[in-house]
Amino acid sequence: MGSQLSACVVIGVRDGERFLGQAIESVLGQTHRRLELRIYDNRSGDRSAAIARGYLGDPRVSYVLNDCDLGYYGSLNRGLAGTGCDAFVPFAADDVMAPANLERKLAAMDEAQAGLVFGPARRIDAAGDEFGMLGWGAEHRLFPAPAFFGQAAPINTVPCPSTLVRCDALRALGGFDVRVPYSADWLAWLRLSLRTTVAHVAEPLVSWRSHDGNGTSQGSRSATFARDVPATLQHAMRDPAFPERWHAIRAPFLAACLANCARALDAAGHRRLSAGPAAYELAARAALLQPEVPEFRSLFESLVRDAGLTPPSWPFDAVALDGEGSRALADRLRASGLLHRLSDGIERLEPGRVALCRHGSDAIAAAEQRGLPVLLDDPPDPFANGACAAFG
Repeated sequence: MGSQLSACVVIGVRDGERFLGQAIESVLGQTHRRLELRIYDNRSGDRSAAIARGYLGDPRVSYVLNDCDLGYYGSLNRGLAGTGCDAFVPFAADDVMAPANLERKLAAMDEAQAGLVFGPARRIDAAGDEFGMLGWGAEHRLFPAPAFFGQAAPINTVPCPSTLVRCDALRALGGFDVRVPYSADWLAWLRLSLRTTVAHVAEPLVSWRSHDGNGTSQGSRSATFARDVPATLQHAMRDPAFPERWHAIRAPFLAACLANCARALDAAGHRRLSAGPAAYELAARAALLQPEVPEFRSLFESLVRDAGLTPPSWPFDAVALDGEGSRALADRLRASGLLHRLSDGIERLEPGRVALCRHGSDAIAAAEQRGLPVLLDDPPDPFANGACAAFG
């Protein structure tokens, strides 16, 4: 006998006509019948509305045109707030689930009394051809809270469309935090892992589509991830449920996360801070967190060269360009053993030194034009102001 739990699948769509029908068909073709499909349209300008309305003859399907573009996670939150189902599935208008996806994962949720169930995902291209896998592990595994946190960090290992989460557990977190549009799902999985059992189902039961129009590709081009991903991990490690005995892993985890994002920024061509997030600046933050790890200093030097700037020697001389904030950063650099000498004034900008600036300062471009890498005393933090704007 199958699971008696009910599942709500939510698809948020904006201009998704190309793949939306296939995504809907895959949900309605599930072997588990106790489901509802909620489609939220973020003001599409294509045929997405007509495609979605074409399925309203199925009583399991509902369609809502949002009053404004809530974004993907805002749409998910709206579905979470409105459903009466037991379990929640965040899905996308370009992904596909195998017929047994919900049946297998609801059974695992039932058996383990898990709050979160996930599995690997097949990577497919725009034509539907498979070219790899997302996720990890070739076996079914259970992780009592908070053990899975160390498996889901320092980088996200949970493909979003492969997840199934208890609605009450997700609601208790406030839903998805829309302040981090690139990594709100990861933040939810990290925080859930501190509170509930996580079950891994080894079979790849969903297909994640990679194409130029999906959110991940857009985030990579805009470098949104460079702000959201490190901030998300740091925010999760501030959660009251994060074990105090794990305090020692905070710096290594965040440094590894920053280094990974730095490499991704470099690969995407985001190399100068005057043009947006810069690969070398994230590597510098990793080195500041773990000054004893040579890998991070070497990465910083390499990425500074990639940006066409002059790497400093270690410990380096720095120039403070923005007053007290720069001096606070200098104190941290000095305590870590990375700073040799500090001076003031734009006239001190000589290759081989490092400039210390505030985010958005005009001095950033001036420093890079003279060949100096720049470190920020106040990197952007999406969590700095206000509470989570949950439920859209």
